[in-house]
Amino acid sequence: MSIATPVASNGGFSNRDSVSLKDNANGRRPLFQAHLTYSDFHSLLTKQKHKYVQGVLRINKRNRSDAYVTVDSLPEGDVYICGSKDRNRALEGDVVGIELIDFEDMPLQKLEGGKEKKKNKRVEDVEEAGEADVEDIKPKYCGRVVSIVERSLVQMFSGTLTLQRPSGSAKKNERRRQDDEDMKGQPRIVWFKPTDKRVPLIAIPIDQAPEDFVENHASYGHRLFVATIKRWPLSSLHPFGHLERELGNIGNIEIETEALLADNNITTTAFGEKVEKCLPELPWVISEKELSSRRDLRNTCTFTIDPATAKDLDDAVSCNRLEDGTFEVGVHIADVSHFIKVGSALDREAKARATTVYLVQKAIPMLPTVLSEDLCSLRANVERLTYSVFWKMTESGDILDTSFSKSVIRSCAQLSYDDAQKVITTGSLDPKVEVFNHPRSLVEDNIRTFFKLSLILRQKRFDNGALSINPVKLAFETDEKDTPMDVSVCELKESNRLIEEFMLLANMSVAKQIYGFFPEQSLLRRQEEPLEKRMADFIQNMNKAGLELDASSAGALQASMDAIQDPDIRKVVQLLALKPMHRAKYICSGMLAPAKHQHYALNAPLYTHFTSPIRRYADIIVHRLLEASLTG
Repeated sequence: MSIATPVASNGGFSNRDSVSLKDNANGRRPLFQAHLTYSDFHSLLTKQKHKYVQGVLRINKRNRSDAYVTVDSLPEGDVYICGSKDRNRALEGDVVGIELIDFEDMPLQKLEGGKEKKKNKRVEDVEEAGEADVEDIKPKYCGRVVSIVERSLVQMFSGTLTLQRPSGSAKKNERRRQDDEDMKGQPRIVWFKPTDKRVPLIAIPIDQAPEDFVENHASYGHRLFVATIKRWPLSSLHPFGHLERELGNIGNIEIETEALLADNNITTTAFGEKVEKCLPELPWVISEKELSSRRDLRNTCTFTIDPATAKDLDDAVSCNRLEDGTFEVGVHIADVSHFIKVGSALDREAKARATTVYLVQKAIPMLPTVLSEDLCSLRANVERLTYSVFWKMTESGDILDTSFSKSVIRSCAQLSYDDAQKVITTGSLDPKVEVFNHPRSLVEDNIRTFFKLSLILRQKRFDNGALSINPVKLAFETDEKDTPMDVSVCELKESNRLIEEFMLLANMSVAKQIYGFFPEQSLLRRQEEPLEKRMADFIQNMNKAGLELDASSAGALQASMDAIQDPDIRKVVQLLALKPMHRAKYICSGMLAPAKHQHYALNAPLYTHFTSPIRRYADIIVHRLLEASLTG
């Protein structure tokens, strides 16, 4: 088998290993096994499915010696990777090729607890360990990394610089000091210690450090830098990297924010000239040709309900009572794809950014603000292009018909959740709320109708077996310098659930539409059933606490949690119930059997993301699929 670069690699971190497994030029023996090429590994994966698997690597934040790979093809999913040698230079989030090994082949020290375990730890694991050990459990599957199939997108890390490598034994320290210095006793490298404890120490050439670093290294202990990994030879315990830039002092909010964004591979640079050239000239107006090809809803009472500070208004709603007593309910989503041509510089940039990132004090947009906050944002009293989903619905929430259309709207009101909640609670809008082109009473009537229908739809959804586990979200109050002053728990209002219900319905309806036309190419949102062992452990622990839970289905689990009388205990149980759950993932429908398309928590056979194209690139893809389904 050959040793070379796997097919997929991100950033500047090379996956290439030396073709020779002999000692390198410095006479050092290899510490790691050379990575197989993707083609060689794929051959093993195909021919020896019982022995070779692949999946995404997760490293324990509290103890970097422990890592796991989630493998869809295994009954209980996780393969345990013991220590840095078996992890074989793979990083958090990498897609890795795994050779399964017997549990008995694991190092003895991982099977022993207490003092003996700490005594016998491998040197590299002492150096790389996090803050605490985790509970020793016998894993069902164990393995070692033999191939890097795809590097994680996160290839940049924040951290601090240090002159000395963290210590092991005195003898080894002296040898390492000599290795790290040149003939004159001057250091050749400095050490980058990442903030993320899952990332190993990175060796940085001394010429990349600040000029006065050697003389004043102690004064740099509270300063953050950003570095990348460039290579990781077989004979090196640690990777070699490049110091990208100095950020500033630890504790400064702006500096910490930059570090946070770097650690998560968030693009913060301004949109380039090529992207700007893709934007429409201002002032922009909808052409007559475009108007003639869309359903004209400019005179229909449509309005938005969003957080009070929102600027990127994706969705609007409408509700008209028909002559036969039914309702035509509409959800209208900004037609972002109209402005983003496939393959353009703007399209490539949006795809690379993938999502708008929301922080406490600011947002990093996926799209230029001329689109996200203006031409695509469904602001009040301006004409905007939309994609609409319509349902003919009875007063009892029965859906008689579903249709889709490109449209143009003119929202008559930009409401906050508090504005809508006031109508639900008191029946009237606050006098300060502006309403354009339609009577205030019509907006108020529509909100009340929406609320009644949303309650019915929600009840039907849960009666059909849906599960709702919402993690606690915090809201921070900051001063003018973005210093946090107070924190509170975000409480969902009835108006939040009103909008949520119709957005869920829109996503399900669009999923059904695109899948009907493109059963092999639809972008769906899937959530697997919970991990069986973790769910069994959760139920057992709850039973010990005196709580009888039924996890035979999502609906049964929801009913069990609803039966808990104490609201505080119920919230704790809901949080604990998150641990066995899989995160929802995007899939291409043709990659899995139809039975595996289901979204577990929603208990929906098909689900997708359609309602937030200003802030999610996946929704733009779905919009394009929807248009293709309508136009042929």
